[in-house]
Amino acid sequence: MSILEFPRIYFSGEISWDPVTTNNNTYPSWLANYDEVNADPQLDGDTVQPNQVTKYRQLAIEQIPTQNWNPAGTYRSIFYNCRVSGVDIGAGLDTTDPFVSAPVNFAGMLIDAEPYGPYTSQLFFDSMRLGIDGGCRIFGAPVVRASDRYINFNANRANAVIAGVASVMWQACYAWDPATLKIDAFDSPALQALLASMGEPGVKGVMTRFCTYRTIYYDDLGLADGSDAEMAEKAGELVKKFMAGGFQPNPARSLLVGTAGIWREGDPIHEPGDRTLVTTNAPVPIGKGLKPVPLGTGWARVNGNRIALDLSNAVPWNTTAPDKADIGNLYLSAGDAPIATLAPNSYDQAAYLATSGIIDVPLPETQAALDLDALTLSADVNGKRVPLLVEQPLRAIPLEPNLYVDQGDPAEAVVQVYDGGVPAGANIVVTMSEVGSLENNPLVSATDASGRVRFPLKTSVATVSALVLQPGNNPTLPVTTNNFNPQVFTYMYLRVLPGDDELAKLEPSWENVYAHVLSYWQAIAPCMDNWLRLDDEAQVRAYASTIKKLTDPGYFERFRYMPATRDLTRGQRALLYNFLDGTTPEATLLQATPAATTASEPEPATPDFAILAREMR
Repeated sequence: MSILEFPRIYFSGEISWDPVTTNNNTYPSWLANYDEVNADPQLDGDTVQPNQVTKYRQLAIEQIPTQNWNPAGTYRSIFYNCRVSGVDIGAGLDTTDPFVSAPVNFAGMLIDAEPYGPYTSQLFFDSMRLGIDGGCRIFGAPVVRASDRYINFNANRANAVIAGVASVMWQACYAWDPATLKIDAFDSPALQALLASMGEPGVKGVMTRFCTYRTIYYDDLGLADGSDAEMAEKAGELVKKFMAGGFQPNPARSLLVGTAGIWREGDPIHEPGDRTLVTTNAPVPIGKGLKPVPLGTGWARVNGNRIALDLSNAVPWNTTAPDKADIGNLYLSAGDAPIATLAPNSYDQAAYLATSGIIDVPLPETQAALDLDALTLSADVNGKRVPLLVEQPLRAIPLEPNLYVDQGDPAEAVVQVYDGGVPAGANIVVTMSEVGSLENNPLVSATDASGRVRFPLKTSVATVSALVLQPGNNPTLPVTTNNFNPQVFTYMYLRVLPGDDELAKLEPSWENVYAHVLSYWQAIAPCMDNWLRLDDEAQVRAYASTIKKLTDPGYFERFRYMPATRDLTRGQRALLYNFLDGTTPEATLLQATPAATTASEPEPATPDFAILAREMR
């Protein structure tokens, strides 16, 4: 399944991250922050008032030294210096294909469904382009946004600034439809093969999967040790820029590698559904004076006489250059049967860049017919053969990783169970539990014939909930914020936005719409001043049709949806539309449409994932 088949298009480059960070934390020292449950900006513990927007923005700037590193972000994430680095049609890496060196372009809005934590980052985008118009290219509109998955908190301990320690996997799919996906092959054998595959039974379109890593802040790789003095100096410089005036976004930047390939029937849209080699959390020495860390989770697929391994998010780095750690030979086995030995040059940085972390392992004829269940990847640690990644056949993957619902609207979690990388069958037990819940009352159900299970969700009150999904008869309970490991558990988030139905009944005056809707956007996102003055009634009225288009629930997945934070409530939308249309609240109260979406002391032996998650913000 997926990009582990052929053909593959590899790409690499860099990406910028420009989120607004004022809504990312609830530090007691932060007077300007955000209430993620009630979906409103807070000033000293109370909802910001219309006459407090300027003060809120100023306090956000003053909070820069306490990790509010980007109060004036645009939310945009852009690929740059990104190009096709190679292709493989099944005969090995090819860097001579005409498609190689073609630019790769992407622009998305980086939005958290749960702003306080790192587990729900999403990239809302309208299209991705590999190549150029008029030449070899893949141009596709996504089925749905991309969501961060499998955050690896141990990816690079040499880069200890905020999220610099981590790597993250992203995946998106593009349905085979001439209106939304174009493959112009010309004389590229790789694109010709990809285009030909679009007519095969079971092929749904194209998939892209990429891993982002080595994130830097303040445009300074020298901050890698994260010292308080250096961070304070950079924060002070940014504050001075704000004091001097002007627009001052401060994006972070990461490296990336990725692969484009086939999207098949049954493949999950937003995360890998291949055979999953889950980390055992066994630490391995990585050198450079850094403490041992475990590998991240990987994936595998048997392709005839070879096994494809996706280790794009697995092997750690040990410098900011960055360089992959040399952890010695890696041993791939199936049960007790050895399959192959992977030397360090098969997973080092050069190999990683060449094939985006995918390693193809030939199967000798004597092994090709073997039962290749129970794949394991091991290494020698302190003289002992230690399993680092072990196949976990059953995985429960939500169809929607971040589900937005309006308060009181019906909702359910739909979960697809995979067994050995393919959709499972009936009667597999799945347990859904809420992370951090004090009530030990998880929901338990069994899959239907298609391998799916459905859980009803409570939406009577506004909330943001993390829901862990565990197939099989022995779930880990309870799952707490401290033991929730995104490398091990599959999960989804439910965000129930407050109904705010009382707002729909208000007089649709400028004073009310600014106080209860537009001032919130203006406080959180100063970048809006560059496009529209939200405190200017004349401008807002002049752009009424555009505002209605950009706030329409049907536009939710689009790059320019307003507000970018995706937290417009049902009542706020009704009040806003009443104002823009000049209608009475009674006429539209029942027409407000829900925001529907498409489908250095020693560290403890067991990591505290609550602490690791907080350090990412």
